[in-house]
Amino acid sequence: MLKTLFEAIRPADYDLMNRVMTLGLDEGWRCKAARSLLAREPRQVLDLCCGTGDLACALARESLRNKSACTITGLDFCGPFLDHGRKKSRCEGLAVSWVKGDSAFLPFQDSSFDGIGITFAFRNLTHHNPQSAAFLAEMLRVLRKEGSLVFFETAQPPHPAVKWLFRTYLRRVIPLLGGIITRNRKAYSYLAGSTSEFMDSRQVTELLRDAGFNEIKAEPFFFGAVCLYSCRKP
Repeated sequence: MLKTLFEAIRPADYDLMNRVMTLGLDEGWRCKAARSLLAREPRQVLDLCCGTGDLACALARESLRNKSACTITGLDFCGPFLDHGRKKSRCEGLAVSWVKGDSAFLPFQDSSFDGIGITFAFRNLTHHNPQSAAFLAEMLRVLRKEGSLVFFETAQPPHPAVKWLFRTYLRRVIPLLGGIITRNRKAYSYLAGSTSEFMDSRQVTELLRDAGFNEIKAEPFFFGAVCLYSCRKP
């Protein structure tokens, strides 16, 4: 279902919608995730569920800036999004490998990556998803020992008033904007519903721990509506 929803959205409209619904903050969040992933000077990093490749490109820019020899790979199941990401990286002269694949059956050997990054797709992998355990197991499989998983995801604001405002924005505004900008109100109604019902940071931390990750940290942003998670494979 998700593949069908996303493939119906033009990649440029998808990017515009990301900027609009996050008030332009998502670009800064991706840069922060990229810096966190590259802090330990990894050799191989995967942008999982990369969409149109914004995190992969941010990783490649940061790698160039630091003059590191890190290899960046972006993986997604949506061909048009990958094509758009490929065009972005070519326009900027960024070295990124683009792979079409299923996150439940990653086309990589065991211990292929030092780091995995995800921006706002962890929810799609784990929210009421019967394949949730398979996705997490695959992340662990392709990570090397002490490899890092870093991802930004929506969260539940702890303050009741902020939580009410956040949910109202999600349920009333996001589907409307999605319908206007992408002409796909259904996809953004799904996004609004899954976001408003998604786990809080404590529950995500427990999920990661149960899956086998350790050194789990959760850093809140935007009044607790967004969280940066980091953890490692033992």
